[in-house]
Amino acid sequence: QQPSKNSEGTYSATADASHVCLGSTLADVQRFHYARSAQAANLDASGWDYGTYQPEQFGRYASFSPTTPNPSAGGRLGAQIYEATCHCHFAQNYPYAIGPRLGAAYQIDRKTVIRGGVGVVYNQTTNQTGSTTNTANATTPAFGQIVGLLQNGIPSNVVAQWPTFNPAAGQAVGAVVAAPTLLDENAGRPMRLLQWNVTVQREIGRDLAVEAGYVANRGVWEEAGTGLSALNALSQQTLQSYGFTDFTSASEAALLTTPITNLSNAQKQQLTTMGITLQPYSGFPSSQTVRQSLLPYPQYTGLLNPAGAPLGKNWYDSLQTKVTKRFSHGLVANANYTYSKTLALTSTPDPFNRGLGKNMSTYDLPNQFRLTAQYEVPRLHSNLPVVRNKLASYVLSGWSMGWFLSYQSAALVGLPTSSGTVPISQFLGYGPGPAQLVPGMSPWSVNWTDYNGVHHTTPLDINCHCFDPTKTVVLNPAAFTNVPNGQFAADQSSIRSFRGVRIPVENANFGRNFRIRNARA
Repeated sequence: QQPSKNSEGTYSATADASHVCLGSTLADVQRFHYARSAQAANLDASGWDYGTYQPEQFGRYASFSPTTPNPSAGGRLGAQIYEATCHCHFAQNYPYAIGPRLGAAYQIDRKTVIRGGVGVVYNQTTNQTGSTTNTANATTPAFGQIVGLLQNGIPSNVVAQWPTFNPAAGQAVGAVVAAPTLLDENAGRPMRLLQWNVTVQREIGRDLAVEAGYVANRGVWEEAGTGLSALNALSQQTLQSYGFTDFTSASEAALLTTPITNLSNAQKQQLTTMGITLQPYSGFPSSQTVRQSLLPYPQYTGLLNPAGAPLGKNWYDSLQTKVTKRFSHGLVANANYTYSKTLALTSTPDPFNRGLGKNMSTYDLPNQFRLTAQYEVPRLHSNLPVVRNKLASYVLSGWSMGWFLSYQSAALVGLPTSSGTVPISQFLGYGPGPAQLVPGMSPWSVNWTDYNGVHHTTPLDINCHCFDPTKTVVLNPAAFTNVPNGQFAADQSSIRSFRGVRIPVENANFGRNFRIRNARA
């Protein structure tokens, strides 16, 4: 079966013997599995997925190269290359995306079935590409100038060059600019997901079936976000090698964050003693900070995160339950409830300690409940004069109504930003992560008044409908504290109970099916 993306944002695939989905009724399972045998198992070699990264047709996209001299930075290594001129490929395609599935089912008795499966599925390859550098901008066109036809010729301030394979395209001599795109060499590797499930199905009475299952996913090679890999980042070890030993010192932080041109003679002497030259290459602008001059590639700002790097991971565990009831007179109801937990590692406050970024996923929805119902008016049969008429019976029968109700946990609320007096970011340019919840404190207000004018010092229940939301501050301002100076946050986790507004979905529909038969010759 094809993998499907569930509401948690992760991919799931059902692996079983009959290709009957997890939500099938017990009667369906029995019909497919047990007509001849009480046991069944199946190995499904489901296929081979092959995707490619996205190169530009003629190799005119650029990617960062750490070994190419940059003519705009005095020849310092770190510039752009192009597939058309390097005769290379920025990334490699992954040829081994083979996803087997194995499923088994066993009928315990006439009304009970236990099923299980394990499977490997792959996502599509990343959509990341290299940098587009072949662009030019002109001034606002004059009145009457036809821009599309360039009737008046190319503006004098535009030097058209196409294509451009300049390793410093978009960077003036001596300028420090934003880093170009670095397409990760493994951008052609799709995310891989290992999924397994164990489900018990039970028929209770003729028209009632229930089931409960444990469904889990483990994902690797997910496209990484900020900081999991960074080529242009300073480490604490690098700064320590220069003599920066106290990451809580405001004076040492000031040495790094001060523009070179604003340094005092005493500060310049101190930096010279530490082995810092302040000019990593000829033409490095003195308007830059000391920290910028110490970066591996000081001609560029930013961490230089590789695009499409398959370094992310995710974890998903859930209990999924379902009840299906077929009532008489055309009424069918289906209810399912999922309790789950989803974790992800796609970014981190410290690229040299990726584990700090293991976090509650933005797709984490602990509770999900769905209820669907369908009612169809049966074909009317009666001796009453009106209903007995075939035309009247046809007009009054076959009408249907449907309901879909969805209730689930709200999305996570982001934690406040940590500042502090000397955050580690003043030394490194990244970190320290979000503010931390004070142990034992509630993020909800402990100083609020209800509709009856009674003052409370217990944590506010935002679902109690007992306070005026236009006058009550629901968050506790004393619940969070800054990360200590010179340190990273203990982790980047959200608080699982710290969530925003729930948005229930309630739909209803009314319809009628008309059957049209082909006339016979």
